[in-house]
Amino acid sequence: MGSNALSWSDSQTFCHDIGGNLASIHSEEDFNEILSLCHENHAGWIGLNDINSEGEWDWDDNSVTDYGFIDNSSTKPTSGIYPWLNVSGWGPQPSSKYGEDDDCVCILEMFGDGWSNDDCSLQYYPICNQPPKDTFSNPVDNIY
Repeated sequence: MGSNALSWSDSQTFCHDIGGNLASIHSEEDFNEILSLCHENHAGWIGLNDINSEGEWDWDDNSVTDYGFIDNSSTKPTSGIYPWLNVSGWGPQPSSKYGEDDDCVCILEMFGDGWSNDDCSLQYYPICNQPPKDTFSNPVDNIY
């Protein structure tokens, strides 16, 4: 996790500059590893976003949308079901809390350790995946 809060695009640049991507999450194990990096009451950007097409979710590293999605479909998130948050007043995530600019996904540790789509200009801490050093590396071992 980066030490400075940044917008989603600046977080993406930060991760790319150090040779990685904003984190992608493909299992409960990945998610728990990333949660362990989130400090109390801090939110962190992950690589999931629908910037290119509203409702079509993509990871920063172009990996498959599987964990948190129905049938590995980028258009069928498990809205309001773990790992997506269902916070009173917001409704099931992903939904628009602030308008149609909620295109980037963060982990909100303070609201129950879940994913929430949010305004990309807000400043949260970048959570990066470092690319594996070889083809046999486990991606969860490369989260920082």
